[in-house]
Amino acid sequence: MSTPSIPSIPITTGVMTGYVCPAPVVPAKEVKKVRPEQAKRTFHQIAQVRESQGMSIQNCARKLGIPLQEAREQEKPTSDLTISQLIAWKEVLDVPLSELVGPFEDELQNPIRNRAKLLKVMKSAKYIHQHTRESRIRTMAENQIDQILEIVPEFETVSPWPEVGQSHEARQPGVAVSRRFDPEIERRLDP
Repeated sequence: MSTPSIPSIPITTGVMTGYVCPAPVVPAKEVKKVRPEQAKRTFHQIAQVRESQGMSIQNCARKLGIPLQEAREQEKPTSDLTISQLIAWKEVLDVPLSELVGPFEDELQNPIRNRAKLLKVMKSAKYIHQHTRESRIRTMAENQIDQILEIVPEFETVSPWPEVGQSHEARQPGVAVSRRFDPEIERRLDP
């Protein structure tokens, strides 16, 4: 009869570098509250990576399937997230986990910044490739995609920019303003 294995994490700081200790079991939706002595400890750089990619917190919250306030709380560098939560953020931001929890500095490191820029170029190239009908432009986009994949092979699965709608000025109303409610809902809203 075998004994159940306990998940473990390597200790990489302090005197016991290299030894392994049992990983704490935390419910998937829970964000640990940071003790005062850990208040300045940085656990991840989700906000920096998200901002460098130009992705809004609202869009991330929607993709994560969590309320906006919870996404804001989770992206704070001092939020001690579970592995499941970090993996969800990794998938939404389309970056390796190491970029979210890698070495920290006050500013985003150059390799991470450069990777975020390459990711934007890849998304643009894939969008152009997908939506153009001109063979010359399509060929240029294919070449650009191939060149990027030579540098970052894991970008093979990156998707093109989404077709959400046209952007508008901050003071212009979006398309949603022109849409009509279902007559039944509209009737309920009128006093």
